Amino acid sequence: VGGYTPEKKKLRQAISLAMDLDEFNGTFYNGQNVVYDGPIPPGLAGHPEGHFADTAYRGPDLERARRLLAEAGYPEGEGLPPISYYTSLAANSTEQTEMMSRQVGKIGIQLQPVLLEFPQLIEAINKKKAMMFSFAWGSDYPDGENNLALFYGPNESPGSNHYNYKSEEYDRLYERIRTMPPSP
Repeated sequence: VGGYTPEKKKLRQAISLAMDLDEFNGTFYNGQNVVYDGPIPPGLAGHPEGHFADTAYRGPDLERARRLLAEAGYPEGEGLPPISYYTSLAANSTEQTEMMSRQVGKIGIQLQPVLLEFPQLIEAINKKKAMMFSFAWGSDYPDGENNLALFYGPNESPGSNHYNYKSEEYDRLYERIRTMPPSP
């Protein structure tokens, strides 16, 4: 669900606002996870205070999601083809995919689940064939830089930037912080 146009950005924001991560946490993880905004986990410099960032698009906020989806050119999801969603066949991925489909379906978005064995999932992501995907990832070392590397342009697939995000401004800032000591 890529692209940098305002419409593509609004589509992704609408998807995010349609999702209820607290429902996922309660249903699949007995409420044990910390739901938070941004890429930097709790306990590291740069993690948002109270786990919430004013600039985040954390749902559920279905009214706002519907408005953004309409602004993206897809009122009530009209004209938007099903979005391929890649995830693994492991554990309860099928049930999680069903929940996600139900959540985004509330604003008119249809997911087309693609459930694969993990090696095939990683291969599809590395070859940039997965439009939308999920899999678990944990920090390799306790520094926010490790998490921010996931969005660094030169790390695009098959590297750790599986999102294939590219921004010259982001890359410049990331290169600057790589050698900085921990700080706000």
